[in-house]
Parts: sequence; C-alpha cells; structure tokens
Amino acid sequence: DSSDMYLMLRLLWQYKGSMKAAIPGALLALIDGAAMPCFSLVFSRALFALALQDKDEIKRQTDLYANLILIFSFAAGLAMFGRIGLFKIAGENTTRQLRHDLFVKFMMFESGFFDDDKHGTGALTSRLATDAEDFNKIVGTVISTFISTTSTILSAMTIAFVYDWHIALLMMACWPIQSYAQYWQARATWGSSMRLRAAYEESGQSAAETIRNIKTVATLRREETFIRIFDEMNDVPHAGNVRSSLYSSVGFGFAMACNMFVNALVFFAGCKFITNGWIDINQLMYSLMATMFASMSIGMLAQVLPMLSKGAVASRGIYETLDRPTAINGIDPAGSETDS
Repeated sequence: DSSDMYLMLRLLWQYKGSMKAAIPGALLALIDGAAMPCFSLVFSRALFALALQDKDEIKRQTDLYANLILIFSFAAGLAMFGRIGLFKIAGENTTRQLRHDLFVKFMMFESGFFDDDKHGTGALTSRLATDAEDFNKIVGTVISTFISTTSTILSAMTIAFVYDWHIALLMMACWPIQSYAQYWQARATWGSSMRLRAAYEESGQSAAETIRNIKTVATLRREETFIRIFDEMNDVPHAGNVRSSLYSSVGFGFAMACNMFVNALVFFAGCKFITNGWIDINQLMYSLMATMFASMSIGMLAQVLPMLSKGAVASRGIYETLDRPTAINGIDPAGSETDS
C-alpha cells in the first residue's frame, strides 16, 4: 500500500547517514548491471566468429572474444562482490542504529505503555528483531537489486536501439505485461503481511508471558493448556502463510512465463523482420541477446518483491514506535528542579 511505501522511503531518508557504504556500492551495482548486456554483445560476436570460413580468422577472433569474456567475468565478479558486500555493510549499520533508536524509545515510554496487552514483552522484542531485520533486507538486498536491474535494462535497451530499433520498440511495448506480472506477485503477499505480523506478535506475547511465569505454570500443571493456546494462535498465521506462498508462487511463475513470452515474441518478430528484409541476422542476434538478458534481470527482480512488501509493512510498525509521543520521559534531562 502507498502509505507503507511512503513510510519505508521516509525511514530510508531518515537513516541515510548510516548508508554511506551504499554510495560506492551503487556505482558497483551499475557496473554489475551493465556487465551482462555487454557480455551478450561479445558472446554474439563470438558465435558469429565460429561461422567464418577462414580457420585462421576463426582462431584470431575466438581468441580475442575469449579474452574479452574472461575480462568481463573478472569485472562482473568484482562488481558483484563489492555491490553485495557494501550494501550488506550499509544494511547492518542502518539496522544497528535503528535497533538503538527503538530501544531508546522504549526506555522513554511511560509505564502505562507496557501495561497494554499489545505492548507486551514478546511483541516489543519481535519488533526489535523482526522489523529491523526486514528493513535490513531493504537496504542490503532490494535497493542494490533495483539499481542493478535498472542498469541492465538501460544497457540492453541502448544496445537494442543501436543495432535495431524495431526490436527495441517491441521490447518496450512488452514492458507493461512484465511490470503487471511483478505488481501482481507483490500484491499477492502485501495484503497479508500486516495481518500475519500482528498474529505472530500476539503468539510471541503469549509465549513470553508463559515462559516468564513458567514456575506458576509448572506448579499448576498447565503446560498442555498453554501449548494448546500457543498452537491455536499459530494456526491462523500458518494458514495465511500457506495461502500467501501459493499466491506468491503463482505470481512468480506468471512473471517467469511473461519473460519467456517476451523472448519468444521478440524472436518471432525478428524472424519476420528478416524475411521482410528490414534487418539482417546480425542485428537480430545482437538485439535479441541484449533483450533476453534484460528479461532475465527483470525475472531476478521478482525474487526480491516479497522482501519489499515485508520491509514496507515493517516500516509501519517501526514508526508506530518512533512517532508515538510519551507522556513521561524519564531520561530527558529537561524540566524544573527542586531546591534541596
């Protein structure tokens, strides 16, 4: 939902100071994303070199392209290593600061806040652990994947337009289908995330209270009762997770099918363009390979959409704590002092 997305962006902006490592990581993500379309261009030329008649020329060109592919492999490996490592560091720095701010906020709340059943030990510790970790994945994985995917798409489209604008325009016309597939997959998990989060916080609170009073429970021999209550609390989120998994898998399969459909359509249209004399086989191969790698990149983006939905929902829970005013701030030094 749009409000959750706004809160997630607001949280990213608020903790931008802890994401300094992501700046060079973003540059490496751009390089990593552009590597595959550029590799597709070299790979296409290598395939055409194998079709030459002169064996000496075949050896010369294949040696050249093999060395270029080796260089691309090293460059892509270093870029991916730096991208993942730097964004993970940024995510850990942000999560550490976020957990600190949440705990400080807990210390500022009045006693009445903790008397509310919704703010029990289990729910609050779950917020410190789960919500912060979900936001960590936004910084450490989702953002870097979006940057890398954007770079891949722009690089592939540039190559496609250079060699054949027909194929490039056809691919752009297919983007709404692929985008809808990604959106449908995200919506499959987004709506249930908030309900499941609340249900798990309730079961966590029940478990925390049971463990805190375990001596009383053992004395009264009520272990089976609390086990049954805990299992019943987990039945609802378990069923919701099963449904969400099924919907998400259908959405992911639909997204992958759309990518293959785009590749098939581009190949079919390219063959028609060749028979009509609009393009030649070289133009088709260069454009087709670039668009195929772009479609693969969009498919990789589908894998992080569940992380995006969970992170957005977690942002709402985080701001429910950070934005809540406190009636009595016990650690604030401001105020009047009495004469002693």
